[in-house]
Amino acid sequence: MDNRFAVPTLSLLTAMFAIVGCDGGDSAQRVSGSVTFNGQPVESGYITFSPTSAGQSFAAPIVGGKYSSDKAAAGSYQVLVTATNDAPIAASREEAAKQSAERRKKGPPQHIPENATGNGQTVEVKDGDQTLDFALTGPPRG
Repeated sequence: MDNRFAVPTLSLLTAMFAIVGCDGGDSAQRVSGSVTFNGQPVESGYITFSPTSAGQSFAAPIVGGKYSSDKAAAGSYQVLVTATNDAPIAASREEAAKQSAERRKKGPPQHIPENATGNGQTVEVKDGDQTLDFALTGPPRG
């Protein structure tokens, strides 16, 4: 190769690597916290973080009013909380009967309207571990 092309070619390659970068992409942050509805822990459900601009959504299960995810990228997210009536799969008939009795005692599953106060709010996920608690309020299902 001719030396008069070697220096410009090397400079061009160096500039391309500097522009593109090679940092391996966004690093994941750990986000955790508590979720309540009308002052009561959300026993079972999901919390979903949807980016307000470009980026990827992530979600975490809510168990006993707590959630945790290590898949968050720093940025602005809209948060949606959904309650479910999930229960672990029973290992025996006795366990299934016990779970059924507990569900009857608790009553119907918790319902969180999408328009409950605090649902759909925008939060900022920052670099590093972060605790984000959500206290939603609204009329109970009637």
